Amino acid sequence: MNFPRYLIPYRFTIDGKEVTSVEIEQLLTDEDRNLRKKAYFSRSQINKVLVDNGFIELINLRKELAKAEGSNDFVEYMLKKDELSPNIFDDWKEELKNHINELNNKRKELAKKYIDAKELKPWDEEYLKNIISPSMSTKVDMINYYSILRDFFLNFGINLDKYNITYDIFPRKNKSEWGYNFRIEIGKDSRVLANVKNRYSEYKTLLHESGHAIHSFLQDPNEIILNKGISGIITEGIANLFGSFIYDKLFYKNFFHKNLEDELKAIKEYEKLNYLRFIGNIFFDHELYRNNVSSLEDIYNIYNKVYAELFGDEPLEEPPFGYRIHYTTHPIYMHNYFMGDVTCEMLRKVFCKKLNVDNISEKPFEFIQFLIEETIKPSGFYKYEELFEKISQEPFSLKWYF
Repeated sequence: MNFPRYLIPYRFTIDGKEVTSVEIEQLLTDEDRNLRKKAYFSRSQINKVLVDNGFIELINLRKELAKAEGSNDFVEYMLKKDELSPNIFDDWKEELKNHINELNNKRKELAKKYIDAKELKPWDEEYLKNIISPSMSTKVDMINYYSILRDFFLNFGINLDKYNITYDIFPRKNKSEWGYNFRIEIGKDSRVLANVKNRYSEYKTLLHESGHAIHSFLQDPNEIILNKGISGIITEGIANLFGSFIYDKLFYKNFFHKNLEDELKAIKEYEKLNYLRFIGNIFFDHELYRNNVSSLEDIYNIYNKVYAELFGDEPLEEPPFGYRIHYTTHPIYMHNYFMGDVTCEMLRKVFCKKLNVDNISEKPFEFIQFLIEETIKPSGFYKYEELFEKISQEPFSLKWYF
């Protein structure tokens, strides 16, 4: 992945002090609401840097590319490349309407209960999660991370020691701040890039990126063309699935000697509902290519319009968006994460029904065999929507998420 060079060493500042993205995440759990707000908007500092370095020109070049390739817009062009139906998002707003109403009501209820406010603001979300599940913020020693990951994946019959996976997970000066898995060569060499800082919750990133790496080693390296045809939604779905084990006793027993079922069930359910707000990022990405954009102010107006229409949000003067590198390096990609979660839930439900269990962790070895046979082996042969229907026996639908 070629990161724009001006983004790699970029660091945000709060009160004149340089802070990393990991530190911002942790400040967003602080009790001081003003500090949380300051941390949240510190991410807006990169917006102007993006625009000054050609982000709008990049958007316009992509629009020209789409037209030259015969597509109505860049969104359609990218969906064609991914072999997705051009109208796959058309019904999402209507499908999600009732769930978003439920989300908004839940956020108001929790704002009143926990922070004595009329509504939950974006800078309150991580703090609220910390209240619902304080265990997620428990300090842990990450030095032993590899042994923890290796022992966990052995439950599935997967021995990380057999795979050439190189981990680079601790922050350092001028290091890229984004988590990523680089498949140098399928089945032979994989690298995990991350930035973690001694909190239990950050194992979610390591589980996710390890899921990507393992997926690459479970593919046949001789099937070069088929491997290139695997949908990003499938790869993100598998990674998200492994990331979700952070809430499961199969993983958390390594850190906690008490039963956390109720606490982690509560945070998992809330995060799943609140993740609907991520759809705002997906639609905002689309609208950048369906509107005229000539200034940073235009981008802010598009952002605020999307979030107002979807969630009823009040406009933000400088909404943070540029800190998500996807807008620059991976446009029209973020749907892969949400649709990956839909796929993750589908795989979970289909497996549990087939083996008559309540949880994957009851039969982890059988699950990995199911994943290999039903998903990984055939995935390069089918378009995403066809593979989804082949496994679930139903067309793709957001209902699988709920």
